[in-house]
Amino acid sequence: MTNDSTEMLTEQDLIAEINALCPYEIQNRFSVADSICGETITLDFYIGSFHLGDAQLILSEDKKRLRWIEFYPFREVDAEEFQRKGIGTLAHVEGLVQLIKEYGLSPDCKISHAPNFVSSERKAHLQRIGLLSAISEEGMSLVEYVSASIAYAQKREFDFEEPRSYF
Repeated sequence: MTNDSTEMLTEQDLIAEINALCPYEIQNRFSVADSICGETITLDFYIGSFHLGDAQLILSEDKKRLRWIEFYPFREVDAEEFQRKGIGTLAHVEGLVQLIKEYGLSPDCKISHAPNFVSSERKAHLQRIGLLSAISEEGMSLVEYVSASIAYAQKREFDFEEPRSYF
């Protein structure tokens, strides 16, 4: 299946294909598109041309602060059918890599999650990744955040470079 072959797939067809793929194959078909309006960055997540969901972040004008305000990698699909394949984790890390490359973010940029937008389920997931300290006004350094995120994604058998190589 090439990236374009998902164009005519239904959601059920895509679920069947995803369930037959290993993490490497899922990662090869996954992409992120970004757009910016003012300080708000929107990330759209795709498998081939099939739109899965999105996320929104706020990037300060000086590029020293980045804040997740929404993360819905399965907004357009039945989340239960796509969960447990690591696609949410993949969206999270691929989104970070895209942001670093596209906006030239530095390792010492502070990243955080808006506390009022973090559900208890999301908070538990961030804790498993080692990102609980990001749920604060202060946040944590982007390099530390990316390192923990990549380590977690690698446990899910996704392939990423050494975190500092993205900066």
